[in-house]
Amino acid sequence: MREPRRFQLGGRTVPYTVVRSARRTRTIQLSIEAGAVVVRAPAATSEAAIESLLSRRAAWITSRLDTAPPPVRLESGHSLSFFGRDIALTVSVAQIRYPTARYCQQSLQVDVPIGKTGSEGEAVVALAISLWYRQRTRFLVRRALARWTPVVGRSPVTWSVRDQKRRWGSCSATGVLRFNWRLSMLHPHLTDYVVVHELCHLRHPNHSASFWQLVEQVMPEAPRLRQELRRIILPF
Repeated sequence: MREPRRFQLGGRTVPYTVVRSARRTRTIQLSIEAGAVVVRAPAATSEAAIESLLSRRAAWITSRLDTAPPPVRLESGHSLSFFGRDIALTVSVAQIRYPTARYCQQSLQVDVPIGKTGSEGEAVVALAISLWYRQRTRFLVRRALARWTPVVGRSPVTWSVRDQKRRWGSCSATGVLRFNWRLSMLHPHLTDYVVVHELCHLRHPNHSASFWQLVEQVMPEAPRLRQELRRIILPF
């Protein structure tokens, strides 16, 4: 359940949302999403504990909010990222039933049905864009898995591309790998890092010293790529 809140930080009011989960047992996690702070906490976490964490992490919150890019506007004239490069977004209205997206001359052309305007129209554009990126991400992940699975020495039970709001990738206890459809927005070397990271979890289902040692053994540049990835904030 999401609970809207606000708190004072350095003379400004900052919105934050509390997401409580019975599955989360101990840790409280902070993230910045769409210009607001999101607190993910165990169901029984007290308000005092949450407020204390916000106070302790004030410098980090301020830094992330100040460096966060403006919200992506899904309309003509704005840009998106594809394989780490900026591409123009062009939105047109057409006599079609369903939205479509295609890449042409360094531009992503999105056609939407007539009559889709305002927030409804933006939702339709967002859907078309996400479906287009999913296809490219599947290609990237499939290629990266083919390259790195023999190196790591473990294969996933299966894998999929999903809408993961906070993670670039994840590995389940049953050996299922999931990847964020936004990966194709990044340079392909970052996709390789995410794939290697998750494949290594098949051997070490934690972030122990042995896990990180394996990651760096497979990909020596992993520490640099990890830091590069951490500086990227998920767009819409």
